[in-house]
Amino acid sequence: MEPSPERLHALLALMAASGQTAHAAVVARLETAFGPIETWWRRRAAVVASDPSCGLLTVPALDRAAEDAHRVLTTLGWRSLEPVAVSELAAIPDPPPLLFVRGPAALPIDGVAMVGARRASAYGLRMTSSLAEGLAGEGVPVLSGLARGIDAAAHRAALRAGGVTVAVLGSGPDKTYPAEHVGLADAIAENGLLVTEFLPGTPPLPHHFPRRNRILAAMARVVVLVEARLRSGSLSTVKWAADLGRDVLVVPGPVDHELGEGPMQLLREGAHPVATVDDVLGAMGRSRRTVATVADPSSLDASAAIDDEGRRLLALLGGEGADLDTLLRLSGLPVASVMERVLELEVSGVLLRSEDGRTFRSALTKAGRGP
Repeated sequence: MEPSPERLHALLALMAASGQTAHAAVVARLETAFGPIETWWRRRAAVVASDPSCGLLTVPALDRAAEDAHRVLTTLGWRSLEPVAVSELAAIPDPPPLLFVRGPAALPIDGVAMVGARRASAYGLRMTSSLAEGLAGEGVPVLSGLARGIDAAAHRAALRAGGVTVAVLGSGPDKTYPAEHVGLADAIAENGLLVTEFLPGTPPLPHHFPRRNRILAAMARVVVLVEARLRSGSLSTVKWAADLGRDVLVVPGPVDHELGEGPMQLLREGAHPVATVDDVLGAMGRSRRTVATVADPSSLDASAAIDDEGRRLLALLGGEGADLDTLLRLSGLPVASVMERVLELEVSGVLLRSEDGRTFRSALTKAGRGP
């Protein structure tokens, strides 16, 4: 899937010439007319003289642009792949000539794409984290778009479970968006994969994200939507998934909020509702490979490394426990901080989730010990 150095140079130059709009179809047309692009690119002035529509390819600056792009990619640790070699990506109506990837995971990715609102509710973040953590724990790669809200929650939960997560970007490899997710992107690249079709230096422009979404949908086995307004950009991923023959799954609700409008509409159109990891695995034709276990509270060390925010949340649980909305309201902490601490405490066995998944209680309190 990795092109030869000569072919990579020519394809990078072609992408620079087309202003990021080059498609694999353009490469195919050129190669049908003139042969493999790497064999004639350096003498392209003579080769394309018979076709005036290819005049832009003779601009000398294209070689310099290709060299600059390759230098940035190499410096940042990105590889270049031809998506036409991956059947799942070749099925896209307008695949790019190249994809740029960073991380050890290999294509194709047989996983679950989780998409939804950037300004997600506590409910949406909770459901996303629960599903993504459970799926990653079952060895299912979790894909998303690195955006705020649902995307970030899915990536973080998968990472906490020690699983593989893949982020498809709407900007160049050197332009992580949003900027506060640089650290998250680096963490994803350690065990998973960062993917973009955009050349280095490309900013996160609005029209890039619908293009990003088609790559995301194509790479996934199924797409799960968690919260979206009726005009949400997440619905473009759903549309691509349907067009590409991927199953679309929807987490229902909240029905009394505008974030529930998108899921409700998709459910009316026949999408499958899901609420648990087993629901998603079932839609994929899989079953759990692990059995969840609850830590023995008597084995927990109250002096374990729990930071001040974690202790604050545990103190708010009391003897009866509390739901996530209550923790958010009473703690005064940012949503992201609460979600992070809850996942940390769950993974360590200090925080126990009720059977319905709605409330939490402290294992330390159960054992008669305070946090």
